[in-house]
Amino acid sequence: MLTLRSFFSALYAQALSCLKENAARYAPEGDEMSFITVADCGSEKAQSIKYQDGADLVVAFSAQDFTCLQNLNIPNQDGLLAFYPDACNFEPRN
Repeated sequence: MLTLRSFFSALYAQALSCLKENAARYAPEGDEMSFITVADCGSEKAQSIKYQDGADLVVAFSAQDFTCLQNLNIPNQDGLLAFYPDACNFEPRN
């Protein structure tokens, strides 16, 4: 059965890992959403994250999205990943 995935965030693996590592810092309370400027992830460590065209610059994650991230094994790879929070999954985007 084909599952439609209507919403995803396009992020580099390093940025998605940074969001995972900083989940306790960024996760909102209850049903709220956190709007995070990806370049600010990890504050001063953001200088080491390189972005190219196509990557999202701002993401909106819920507490549930951050819980999902904790259960994902994010690869250390080049290229974009599409993170599907509703499916709690990601896949490479070329």
